[in-house]
Amino acid sequence: TNLASGGKLDVLNWSLSNGGNIILYSGGGTNEQWYFQYAGDGYYYIISRHSGKYLEVAGGSNESDAYIVQSSFNGDDRQLWRLLPPDASCEKIRPRTPTGLMATPTESTIKLSWNANTDSDIAGYAVLRATAPYDEWNTIARNITDTVFIDNTVSALHTYTYKIKAIDQSLNRSTASNPVTACTTNEKALVAGYQFEEN
Repeated sequence: TNLASGGKLDVLNWSLSNGGNIILYSGGGTNEQWYFQYAGDGYYYIISRHSGKYLEVAGGSNESDAYIVQSSFNGDDRQLWRLLPPDASCEKIRPRTPTGLMATPTESTIKLSWNANTDSDIAGYAVLRATAPYDEWNTIARNITDTVFIDNTVSALHTYTYKIKAIDQSLNRSTASNPVTACTTNEKALVAGYQFEEN
């Protein structure tokens, strides 16, 4: 729903055709309902529930010349969308790659620390982790605003490799930092203490 007008994105005249215009309207039908499909790197495809077609920018590349239509999937940049905070600029410059990543193992956790990114519009960091054979990286934390993260989901005597990515206000992601590897010490130690001094 558009904040200024109250109108919803509407497939004009319930079109099923490529090039069908998208207008602002408030009819309440399935031609105003949309699916978001993650396309990677902070982008989404937006798909009409009614037609199964994708939102696409048509016309000129300038804002004043462009308009929105529906079209079959083609994977073109004109079909990629981001959801940005209202105060974020619409730019595609990646932030600097994080540096200084260190992994400090404890008895049951691995503590990661890194240098703060010097870009002025950093929104946070993402932590990626892999286990041998290190061919699949999983994001285990997002929107970390500090430069320290404790991974308390590790298993004893397993070796893990980590990378960090910086993310800016426009959802641009940096390239990944140099990886670091660590394994818990698995020594005996007090992990938690419960007093039980109340009821």
